Amino acid sequence: MVGILAFEFEPIKRKSLLKSLKGITQRLCKKNAINPADIGLMVHTGTYRQNFRQEPAFAAHLQQALDIGCANIGPTSKHTFSFDVSDGACGPHHALETIADLFP
Repeated sequence: MVGILAFEFEPIKRKSLLKSLKGITQRLCKKNAINPADIGLMVHTGTYRQNFRQEPAFAAHLQQALDIGCANIGPTSKHTFSFDVSDGACGPHHALETIADLFP
């Protein structure tokens, strides 16, 4: 199992949070030579929600926008698990704890 952590602060420049995060993620993957098809876990810890949307998870919307692991499920298909951790300023800390718990 390989874990990759790529993080970068960047201002959100568009009205749409989803479009901004999609662009940021694509640039971050390119800059760090990460193939989006190799991403198996997406965790979103942002506290901002457009129209206070809570379900489905914003990470799932980003996963779909990036077309990562969205193929039909089969015995040989790659999957991506995505979820949100919303806990105000503690969200990133709880996300890292949760991710650590997922590793064997």
